Amino acid sequence: MNTKRVFLATLLFLFVLVLIASCGPVTRTNRGITPTPAAPEPVVQPMPPPTPTSKAISRNEIGQISDEQLKKELREAGFSPQGWKTNFNIRSVPYSEFPNAIPKDAIPSIVNPKFESVQEANKWLSDREPVQVVNIKDEARAYPLQILMWHELVNDVVAREPVLITY
Repeated sequence: MNTKRVFLATLLFLFVLVLIASCGPVTRTNRGITPTPAAPEPVVQPMPPPTPTSKAISRNEIGQISDEQLKKELREAGFSPQGWKTNFNIRSVPYSEFPNAIPKDAIPSIVNPKFESVQEANKWLSDREPVQVVNIKDEARAYPLQILMWHELVNDVVAREPVLITY
């Protein structure tokens, strides 16, 4: 069988699997196959009332705020508007209500990564380990996802071309 037929057969097989999966579970009866009734939708719970620390906004506060108020709220939120082309004086929610969950640069990127030979990598990297591969002008690099999960960004140069690998 040539590769085109294998590819088409695989594609057809995957299509049939997706089609079967989208039909949902079925049960056998004396009269044939009938769809199983769907599970009831989960009950959506109402949002809890605001915590005492959050401040409700009156209609007078929605919209334009003073430069002093803007500076105060952005300082409390840990946000800098520098470089943005947005009028931050107009808002409907105080900026202090947006938590600064991840400090800036909390996840270090990899700059000038060190690479191992295939023999060295085989000691800790399994044959089925997922990697991102970059191949430029016959120069190939593999970036294991187990490392990218911790760093998320790799700044590298492949075949004298700067590249950014992200996950």
